[in-house]
Amino acid sequence: MARGESHSVSCADAVRTTPEECKCACEGDFHGGPHTERVRALVWEEGKRQKYSRRQVAGAKRKARQAIEAESSVGEACTDLAVTYMIDELILVTATGEQQVLRDTLKSVLDPFVKEIVDAELDDADSKNIETAVNNLHVICTLCVEVLKLIQEVKGLANAVADDIAQRVVDSLGQPSFLTGAVKTVLRSALARSFGAIVDLAADPLKVKMLQVVGFATCPNVDEHPDVEVYCVGPLGNEYVTSALHDWIDKSFPADSVILRRAPRRKKPA
Repeated sequence: MARGESHSVSCADAVRTTPEECKCACEGDFHGGPHTERVRALVWEEGKRQKYSRRQVAGAKRKARQAIEAESSVGEACTDLAVTYMIDELILVTATGEQQVLRDTLKSVLDPFVKEIVDAELDDADSKNIETAVNNLHVICTLCVEVLKLIQEVKGLANAVADDIAQRVVDSLGQPSFLTGAVKTVLRSALARSFGAIVDLAADPLKVKMLQVVGFATCPNVDEHPDVEVYCVGPLGNEYVTSALHDWIDKSFPADSVILRRAPRRKKPA
């Protein structure tokens, strides 16, 4: 594994160096991404990724239980566990190619953001202030939510104008004798359906899904950010967010959840 053993917290917190200057194993993909140490299992080579991810879940679970017992930083520790748990499920149910799409999506969001901050002429005090803001406020996750809202609005608008667009296409075909009323009606319906499919291509469903993962992964505390639950966590239900995990988040991290129980020992193969 290149450049160290895993994606470091200092790399996740970095907004004063560029992704090209990254010295950890993420090779710049997660550089400057707040809380992206939660997804560090994706850095590991495929054959060892799932085992490492299981260890990450166990560690996050222990810290979440400690936070609940101490009644300190509960939302933050439990969000760490929730995201780590979600990434473990993603690794379990997806192929390497889909996991690479997540890395690419995260990099696409973070690279221009971090580079813009690095290029800004800030004094030492404001350099520290912006690093604090990025890593403690709902910055990247709110951006993801706003984009997801926009995509939803565009799809809604597309549905509203689909019939009009289809009618314009039919009208542009002229008046040949074979374009009977019945044929035009069928064509208009078929074109409206294809218009919806074209809009879906523009908003690649897999990349939208990965943007939902990014929004969840970069949220400091999902219990304080209901939009992340609505636009990121909810749509990932029954895929990377299990029903038990969603229920735990929805109920503000109860201490008696199955999510906090120790995983059963796995039998060694004979």
